[in-house]
Amino acid sequence: MAKKIGKYALAIFMALQISAGVIWAFCNWGHVPQIKQTAEYLEAAQTLSPDEYMGILYPLFLKVFIMLEDICGLPYQIPVYLLQLGLAAGAVFCLLEEIGCRGRKRFYLTAFLMSIPQLLQYHMTVLPNSFVFSAFVIMAGRGMRLWKQRETDGRALLLLWGLWILTALLNPDYLFISGFFVIFFFLALWVKQYKARKRLHEQKDRSRFLRLWTLLALSLAAIAIIFGVNQAAQKPGGFGKMQRTVQAAVFQRFVGQNFANTYFFWPEEVKEAISLEEAYDMAKRSDNLLFRTGPVLERTLGKEKANQVYLYMAGECLRVRTKETLLRIRNDFLDYLFCPMSLVFGGGNGHISAAGWNYELFTERVPLLSKWYYWGSLYGFLITAVGALFYFLLRMLQKIKHGQMEGIKNGNSKAMGWLMLCALLQAVFYTISSGEPVNYGNVLPVILAWYVFWYMCLCADMAEEGRG
Repeated sequence: MAKKIGKYALAIFMALQISAGVIWAFCNWGHVPQIKQTAEYLEAAQTLSPDEYMGILYPLFLKVFIMLEDICGLPYQIPVYLLQLGLAAGAVFCLLEEIGCRGRKRFYLTAFLMSIPQLLQYHMTVLPNSFVFSAFVIMAGRGMRLWKQRETDGRALLLLWGLWILTALLNPDYLFISGFFVIFFFLALWVKQYKARKRLHEQKDRSRFLRLWTLLALSLAAIAIIFGVNQAAQKPGGFGKMQRTVQAAVFQRFVGQNFANTYFFWPEEVKEAISLEEAYDMAKRSDNLLFRTGPVLERTLGKEKANQVYLYMAGECLRVRTKETLLRIRNDFLDYLFCPMSLVFGGGNGHISAAGWNYELFTERVPLLSKWYYWGSLYGFLITAVGALFYFLLRMLQKIKHGQMEGIKNGNSKAMGWLMLCALLQAVFYTISSGEPVNYGNVLPVILAWYVFWYMCLCADMAEEGRG
């Protein structure tokens, strides 16, 4: 009886979220959120000269629909939103197949996942986050399918490399995020197949080693394509930001909002370029290092000297404020990795987040509906997630008690690890590469991964491939 009541309650929760998401999307259809990065992408679409923090593909995509608006008067954001929503829905739909969700339930669950407020918000924003989300989810899904197969599908591997290039040309961050996933996945898959052949006492297959070197060569080719296209298209400093280097990233990560607090430890040339009053003003916002502090230092000292100063200042800040700096890094990592749960539990106590800014953008139109939709969905997920976890643990204990270990050691549960690896990669990268406030728009696949894990706990029947 309790199980039946739980199913009905879950169905009602999902139906309410889907309905609220449809209404919210309808009310926001013609609205373009006023975001600084959106303005930069629209400007880059006019000139096709993105800076080093952008890829070339999204400005090209926007230019097509801006031209279409000039020709027929259709607001450019309408086809943009349609394509972003359609591609995201297709990516989620394909991913669900890999975890055994089929039939009508697959369509219903796709609608539910597409109506997650944090995801829907960025699918209806003029930023590349939605396209990157779709490509990365497809990459995870193809990886999950390949992992279940005994023989390597060459076309599927080529698709992974193609998606790596695509995501990196949409957002340069994914040169590293997607690249690490693709290379690590292939090496793990190669080792897995090698062990399988060894157990079966198969003869050595020279072509297997040939494929290894071929795919490693393809990796180098992918890196060359990404670097070549981005270098040719990008105009460094085009939007007045600090240069994109490892030293600049270390500076942002370790100095952050301590720029003014550690002012007296800075070199004299820094103090000559930036007064104490200016330093305190710059420290009010984390992104001021990117837009104000860095450009001033690079104009005054030159880019090479500025890179040296960045490393020195980062080291001094870490030395003087070790505990505070490391706690901030830990908090950022946990907030990214456990999003969306961290939106409820991560506030205050040294956590610096852009969640309030995102929430303000989300509630610009129909504030009352947006408020209930956002928080109702979030708390509904948390409550059902706790129940799902208990149900999952109970079913696993029952399986262990009856010796049914395949419920834990099957292909679906192992393949799910690749989706969680995607989440981990994003959390690690955005933690170490920037000191800006935690923004869930950077880690949309992390949010999806937790919802998928929630669904798998509810099913608690991973041993049965066809069941969802």
